[in-house]
Amino acid sequence: MTKTYNSLTEKIEVFDNGLIRARSMMPMNRRNFVKGGLATGAAAATLGLGPKIARAGESVKYMGWLGYEEGLRGGSFLTDNDVELEITYIDNLEQISATAATGGLGHMDFSTPVMFYVPGWAARGFLAPLDESRIPNLAGCFPEIRDAAGLVVDGTRYAVPFAWGSLPLMYNADVIKEAPTSWMDMFKDEFKGKVTVTEDILGVVFTFIMITNGKTTPWLITREQLKEAMDLLITFKKEHALTIASGYGELAALFESGDVLMGQGWEAVSMWMGEGAPTMKWVHPKEGVLAFIDNYSIMTDSPNIDLCHDLLNHALSPEAQAHAHNFNATATTVEAAVPLLDDWARPMYPYDNLGTFFENAGGFMEQFPIDSDGTHVTYDEVIESWENFLRA
Repeated sequence: MTKTYNSLTEKIEVFDNGLIRARSMMPMNRRNFVKGGLATGAAAATLGLGPKIARAGESVKYMGWLGYEEGLRGGSFLTDNDVELEITYIDNLEQISATAATGGLGHMDFSTPVMFYVPGWAARGFLAPLDESRIPNLAGCFPEIRDAAGLVVDGTRYAVPFAWGSLPLMYNADVIKEAPTSWMDMFKDEFKGKVTVTEDILGVVFTFIMITNGKTTPWLITREQLKEAMDLLITFKKEHALTIASGYGELAALFESGDVLMGQGWEAVSMWMGEGAPTMKWVHPKEGVLAFIDNYSIMTDSPNIDLCHDLLNHALSPEAQAHAHNFNATATTVEAAVPLLDDWARPMYPYDNLGTFFENAGGFMEQFPIDSDGTHVTYDEVIESWENFLRA
C-alpha cells in the first residue's frame, strides 16, 4: 500500500516501509535539498553529454542518498535516450542491503554504498562486477580515489567513486574564536546543551571509538572497547548534547539557528544554510576523523546492465560531476571537473593535496567484521549497540 503525492517537481510514493520513491520531472535546487523539501526546483542544466544511444522508453531504478542521483540525471543523457530515472531515497545504507536480501535483486539497478560497505556487499552477492572497459571516464578520476581500497575486491571492481569527504568537527566561528583541537572539546561545560552529532551510525561510532581507543584499525575492536566508546556516547547524549540530529539537513538547521555551536559534521553542511547564517569552520581533531568515498554500484541481476554502465560513464564525465557537486556542495572525484565547479564550491576541498588530506584524517576505514572471529565485535553487534544508544 502506498500514498502518492504530486508536486511541480516530483511524483512521490511513500511506502509502508518508510521508503520514498520519487519520479522526478526536474531536479531540486540546493536550497530545497538542504531544507529537505520537495518544492519547486531549478530547471535541469542542458549539458548535452555523450552520443545518443538507440534506446526507447527504458526505466532505471536508483536507490540511494538524496541528491546523489544528480550525477546520473545532470545534463541531457536521460532525455536524449528516453530514459526514466525512478528514485527511492534512503535514510541509511542498511535499507539497500535489506532490500537486496529480501527479494530486491533483479529489480534494482543503482545504489550508493560508501567504500567500506562495498567488500561486504560484494561478498554477499549484492553487487554486480563492473566492466571497466565500458567506463572509460573512470580514468579521469583522481588516482588516490580511483584506486582506493575497497572499490576493487579480489581484482574485480564493484564501485566507481562519485564523491568524497570527511566528517570533521564543525563549529560556529562567530562564537567560538579559538579552533577546537579535540573531540573532547564538545564535553566542555561552556558548550553544554550546544553540541550534537547526527544519526550517522558508523560515522558517529567510528568517531567515538577513535576518541576512546585511538585511530588505528577502529573497525577491529573487542566488546570491552566497543562498550567504552558507547558509554561515552551515551554520556554525551544525556549530559551534553542538545539533541541527536536526525540527519545532516537538520544539523545545518541547528547550526543556522545558533541552537548548536559545535558538532560532528560534513564539509557540505557549511553551504546548506541561508543568508545571514553564522560562519562555519571545521577541523580534523587530533583523535582522527572518518574519511570516506561514496560510490555508485550496479546491483546484481540488474535488468539494465548495459544502460547502467553507460550511465556510470556519463556520471564520471567532468560536466556531470560539476553539475552534481555544485548541486550538493560535495567533492568531485574527477580531476577535469574541478575547473568547472562554481567559485564557492572549488575552494571547499583540497584538490591539490588529496593524499595528505586523507592521511591527516586518519586514513580510510574498513567495515566491521560480518562473521565473528571470537575476538572482535561484528557489524551486527555494533548496530545493536547503536540501537541501545538511541533508547538510552
